Amino acid sequence: MPKATKRLLFNKKTGILIGDLPLEQEVSGISLEKFVIKEVEIDDISEFWDGNYTDGKVRTVGEKTRFTEGTVNTETTVEIESTYPLTRQLNILRKTIEHIGGENVPEEFVKMCEHIQDCIDKGKVKKKTYKESDAYDFISDEEILEKEKLAADLE
Repeated sequence: MPKATKRLLFNKKTGILIGDLPLEQEVSGISLEKFVIKEVEIDDISEFWDGNYTDGKVRTVGEKTRFTEGTVNTETTVEIESTYPLTRQLNILRKTIEHIGGENVPEEFVKMCEHIQDCIDKGKVKKKTYKESDAYDFISDEEILEKEKLAADLE
């Protein structure tokens, strides 16, 4: 794609990029006491502005892969929770504390464990009811996984 002129809007005090302005947008209403504008030639598909007003530059998307800490944290969370969903993690901790604590666990913890167990038992009854009833189309996690495997089996 050919390069096009872009007007980038920056915070004047910090130099941080706020966003870009359409070329046809009137800028007389923008306070130049608080913002600065820079025009650059950029390919919307393969380039982006990297950095602040004074030290930034147009970079090519493929130059270097960028990862943010948030992205890595999210990937780590997904990896953990794909094997140990939060409810499973909490149940493992709950059972461990019950096993270790014996009679010394706080009453609040006992009530929480009883509530969790009650919810688990209700969930089992719901699953059984939905599965056995003609009024519902219940699909188990195992059935979903099997369909996903079959869909991915292209050989």
